[in-house]
Amino acid sequence: MSNQEQKDVIALKLEMEDETTGAVASHHVLSSYTVYLQQNSVHAMFATYVSKRAYEAGKQPVSHGASIHIAALPPSDEPVAKWIYRHAAAPAGEDNHNPSPLAGAELVYAD
Repeated sequence: MSNQEQKDVIALKLEMEDETTGAVASHHVLSSYTVYLQQNSVHAMFATYVSKRAYEAGKQPVSHGASIHIAALPPSDEPVAKWIYRHAAAPAGEDNHNPSPLAGAELVYAD
């Protein structure tokens, strides 16, 4: 495992335009998640900020609209948030019936 992979993932970086405001935002932070044990699935919500700098300065998010559904449960040997970030950023494949709106995002690691 590389040093980068051992660090905590703290956000996703992907430039996208907010549908409601038209603002371009690039910093997406996991704001909440729910694990459904009986359904073997996870639902996660992301807060979207104009930039990492805006987030770190305590600015308000542009939206809380990015959400994903993962039809699996996180493994017990990986932090749930890191697992969710990895799934949210995974490229959309042909077999992915519910692709993430954050597919293709870059993982942002803690310093």
